[in-house]
Amino acid sequence: MVLSGRLLRFSDRRCVSHWHKGNIEEKVTNVTENRTKAVAVVGMAGRFPGAPTKEAFWKMLLDGRYNYAELSSDRLNQYLYFSPLEGATGTTYSKVGAAFEMVRAPQNNDLSGSITEDPGHQVALAVALDACRDAGYSSEDFPFRRAGVFMGCTRLSLLGCDQMFVKGLPVVLNYLNQVPAFTKLASSIRGPILREARQRLQEEYAFTSRFAAHRLASKLAAWNIAHTLNLSGPAMVMDAACSSSLAALSLAARALSA
Repeated sequence: MVLSGRLLRFSDRRCVSHWHKGNIEEKVTNVTENRTKAVAVVGMAGRFPGAPTKEAFWKMLLDGRYNYAELSSDRLNQYLYFSPLEGATGTTYSKVGAAFEMVRAPQNNDLSGSITEDPGHQVALAVALDACRDAGYSSEDFPFRRAGVFMGCTRLSLLGCDQMFVKGLPVVLNYLNQVPAFTKLASSIRGPILREARQRLQEEYAFTSRFAAHRLASKLAAWNIAHTLNLSGPAMVMDAACSSSLAALSLAARALSA
């Protein structure tokens, strides 16, 4: 067991004082025994920029290739969000990234039991089913019920973010009135521009209105996997910023050792 980032030792007075009640030697023995419980990784799957499977990703690494490139316009609107000036508010000074390929409505027979329409959630489900198969189990008839889903996630769902964007359109478009070049235009020109921009964006994201907000929450990604595989254990999403996956893995390992 790790306590405060190190193994519990008798020489650590702070640890000993914390464990003053009862038989300290017995407690340390129990901790050591629990720490030796091994956790096996029996299946693995993934989706990566430029590599749809873990095998393709490994080959890309062996070949010394990478998938960083200038982002396409559907991933980065350079007119709105790019500025060569580092630190400019609301912009990025880089056009380069590693984009993960994702469609908003993936077609996959494996996902027929999905309880969420969000593409990000469905990709997570597809990867989970691939991991089951990689472990030698049938994803259609998963043999274990006492199993859980622990997932790291640091953002809303894809469609959830789209909904928030649409709802904030009036505020966003009003910011145009603070752009000097725009305010120099005659009001007879500014008005039609704002109306057309609002209409085009609402039409582009109209499909998001079909989905209830509670069905787009990030926690649905884990619930969706548990529902599809008919699992009875916990299904949770951890948001710990960059360490979300590690935090989820730690909770999963502790659950196995409980």
